[in-house]
Amino acid sequence: MAFSTIVAAIALVDQTTTRAEFTWVGPLDLTIALRLDAFSSLIALAVSGIGVLVCVYAAGYFSASAQGVGRFAATLLGFSTAMLGLVLADTVWTMFLFWELTSITSFLLVGHQRTDLVARTAARRALVITAGGGLVLLGGFVVLNDAAPGRYLSDLEPVTGTGATVAAILILIAAATKSAQVPFHIWLPGAMKAPTPVSAYLHSATMVKAGVVLVAVAQDVRASIRVRLLRRRRVWAAAASVHSVTSTPS
Repeated sequence: MAFSTIVAAIALVDQTTTRAEFTWVGPLDLTIALRLDAFSSLIALAVSGIGVLVCVYAAGYFSASAQGVGRFAATLLGFSTAMLGLVLADTVWTMFLFWELTSITSFLLVGHQRTDLVARTAARRALVITAGGGLVLLGGFVVLNDAAPGRYLSDLEPVTGTGATVAAILILIAAATKSAQVPFHIWLPGAMKAPTPVSAYLHSATMVKAGVVLVAVAQDVRASIRVRLLRRRRVWAAAASVHSVTSTPS
């Protein structure tokens, strides 16, 4: 985490853009593509920087006789890695992969106290909602890839049409599930049953920001909804004008 904090801070100061790409499934042309630019470096700095502080706090939070500390530390590091991958993702499949990894690792962190029935129930609820949102996100990405074929999210251009509108709606729903927005907010209060370092890191500083990152990345897709809403407003305004003219007594 400390290393990624330094790298993100340097990239943010220098305003540089760096790309890295790794072949995932060659025959299907699936790659892990990462991109570090001004926006992603800012979010990565928050994810890594706060993560370092939470790790320092967690070292004093758990007693020397506490069980599962090693498992907790490994899972927390795994979540931080998944969150960084989500922030740096530059293809839809890369983002989906890390999106679901954050759901799985957060499930393990919220349910860290295995003997606590309340914590286990909260962990399952959080997993169902956020992982379900991930499936909605996958559907949105499939529709998006059909409406606007492209390799990189950073090269995505504004798209319109029915397919783009459907993709935008699905992506916004997925963002709402991860960011605990109404009506998908019910998983967040129960998840606070997790150890304090988990609540401080996942639900206040990182995981709920995943939806913000997704909406920011997919802003060109959301343009389709704005265009359609604007057109509808104009149609209704014109209809209202016609109605007012025709209904005015002569």
